[in-house]
Amino acid sequence: MASENPDHRYLELAEKWLNGTITQEEEKEFADWYNAGQDETVFLPAAFAPGREALRERILQKIRQRRRTKTIRRHVYWRMAVAAAILLVVAGIWVWYNGRTTGVSQPLAVKPNSMNDRAPGGYKAQLTLANGSVILLDSSRNGSLTKEGNTDIKKQGGRLIYNTLAVAPEADNTLSFNTLTTPRGGQYQLVLPDGSKVWLNAVSSLRYPTAFTGSERRVQLTGEAYFEIKPIAHEGGKLPFIVEVNTSSNAGTSGIEVEVLGTEFNINAYNDENMIRTTLLQGSVKIRKDGKTGLLRPGQQAGVAAHGDIKIFNDADLEAVVAWKNGYFKFDNTNIADIMRQATRWYDMEVEYNKGIMDENFSGTLPRSEYLSSLLKILELTKTVKFTIQGRKVMVEPYR
Repeated sequence: MASENPDHRYLELAEKWLNGTITQEEEKEFADWYNAGQDETVFLPAAFAPGREALRERILQKIRQRRRTKTIRRHVYWRMAVAAAILLVVAGIWVWYNGRTTGVSQPLAVKPNSMNDRAPGGYKAQLTLANGSVILLDSSRNGSLTKEGNTDIKKQGGRLIYNTLAVAPEADNTLSFNTLTTPRGGQYQLVLPDGSKVWLNAVSSLRYPTAFTGSERRVQLTGEAYFEIKPIAHEGGKLPFIVEVNTSSNAGTSGIEVEVLGTEFNINAYNDENMIRTTLLQGSVKIRKDGKTGLLRPGQQAGVAAHGDIKIFNDADLEAVVAWKNGYFKFDNTNIADIMRQATRWYDMEVEYNKGIMDENFSGTLPRSEYLSSLLKILELTKTVKFTIQGRKVMVEPYR
C-alpha cells in the first residue's frame, strides 16, 4: 500500500498492531518494512524524547547481533524481536539495559488492552518485626517506620533501609530477626544493617538480624534475590556473609549455603524450579551442600538438585539472570513453561494448558512494566502458541 508519507503509514500500522486491530495483510506489510530496514534508521515519532535515541540504537544493536547468530529457533526469535522492538520504540517505553543499576527499573506501563488484562507488579512487600507485628510497606509512608534495638528502619520509595545507630550487642546476647516478604506481583530492595544491598523478587522472603554481630553475617532466603555484599574487615580478613537457602523445591533440595566475602550474585531458589541456581557476577562465592563444596568464578553458575552434586556451569547468561532486577524479561531459547512460571509470579495469575505443555522455545526481551497482554501478544506473533485471559487465569494452547 503506497503513501506520500511512508513514515506516517508505518506509525499507523504500529498503532494498529498495539491495539489489536491490524489485519494479516497489514501485519505482513509492517513486518516486511521493519525487517528490511534494520540496517537503516527506522522511523521514530516526532516527539521522541532526549535519551530514547540511545535506546533505539541499543535495540538495533541487539537485533543485528542476533542476525549473526544461527540458532535452531531463529524464525521464532525474529518475530519476537520485531514485535518487542516496535513496542518499545513506538509506544515510547523507557527501559535501560544496564546490569549495574542501583534500583529496580519502574518505567511507565502502557494501557491494558482489555478489561481482562493483568497489570504488572510493583513495589509490594510486608515487613515482619521481631515481635511478630507486620507492616505493609506498599501502603506505608516514606520515612522512619520503627526501631528494633539499636537500628532505625526507614522506608524510601521501594527500599527498606536499616541504619544501625550504635554498634552494641543485644543485652541478653540474642539477636532480633526481621523478615521481608514479597507477594506475587511484588518486589522490593533492602539495605541491610551492614550496608549490603538485596533486591527481592516476587514470591520471596529474606530473614535477617536487625544488627550483625559476631564472626559472621547470616541470612535465610526463599525465592529469588540479587545480592551486593559490602566487604567488612575482620581479624585480618573479611567478615563472611552466608546465605542459607532453606527451600523444598520440586527437586527436594534443602540446606544449601552460599558463603561470600564481598561480591555480587543472584540466587534463584523457587519451590517450583527443578534446582537451586546461584550465579556469580563479581567476586567469588562458595557453595556448600551435604559436606560438599563448589567455588564459583565470575560468569559461572552453580546448580543444585535433589540427591545431586553441585554442578558448575560456565558462561552463564548474566543478562538473562538479572533481567528481573533491572526491570525486564529476557528469554533466550526459553521453554514456554519457564516463561509462564515467571509470568505467574509477576502478574499474580494462574496458568492452564489446554492440550498439555508444548515443547516450544522462545527468545526476546520486554519490560516488566508492560501489561500481561503485551507479553502474550509478542509470543502469539510467532504463530506457535495462543493465549486467552480469563480473569486471573491464562489459558495456553497451540496456535491454530
